[in-house]
Amino acid sequence: MKKIVVFLFLLLGAYVSYPALIFETKGIGLLPGAYHLISQFFPPDFSILPDLKSAFLETFQIAYWATGLSFLISIPLALLASQKIYNLKKGAWGFIGFLAFLRTIPALVWAILFVALVGPYPLAGVLALMFYSISYLAKFFMDALDSLDFKNFQWLKLHGVSTHLAFRYSLWPEIKPLLLSQFFWMFEYNIRSASIIGYVGTGGLGLQLYIYQEYGQWDKFSVILIAIFALTLILEIISRLIRFSRT
Repeated sequence: MKKIVVFLFLLLGAYVSYPALIFETKGIGLLPGAYHLISQFFPPDFSILPDLKSAFLETFQIAYWATGLSFLISIPLALLASQKIYNLKKGAWGFIGFLAFLRTIPALVWAILFVALVGPYPLAGVLALMFYSISYLAKFFMDALDSLDFKNFQWLKLHGVSTHLAFRYSLWPEIKPLLLSQFFWMFEYNIRSASIIGYVGTGGLGLQLYIYQEYGQWDKFSVILIAIFALTLILEIISRLIRFSRT
């Protein structure tokens, strides 16, 4: 019965969603159009790299502060939302609902709201990505906590150890490598997101992407994509080293 329900859901979803695949070629085929656009990306104009230093640094700063602050805030939120740590019962659902609310608002919308609040400054990008990141990091932490064995934690609690110390000595050593890898994953995500939300006035590489896109300077546009890819690859390597390290 379950398989039939799933099949019908997928079939109905495909039928209802089919119009999203329809488009007009406007006189040129999809493949020729894609080839024409991609060909304008090459060769990349690396001569603009010296001019991108400040924009790249600004993007890095936005992602760094947004990820760092959200990491620090999300840990206590995840502990409070977890019904295995403080056992707040109904109170934990309040934190879960708060985190779910934060996730419903896309990073770009947060950026628009904070640009309206503090102006077109990098701080708007920091706040936007911080709020967005808190919701996901806290959820990741909660999921990671649920996968742990709580026997040692409960044993320490039964012998009068405080919740904080019981968590620190029984669960934290197990969860720390995973949390650090998630930190770098979120940092990587925020590097890319900081570039996108720059379109609405938070500064950084997003403004340069917007300018190059508006003037059709795709060879310069591609240089920024290459730079973001290089940084993303570096962060992925660091994340994997941490994840598989037991020290």
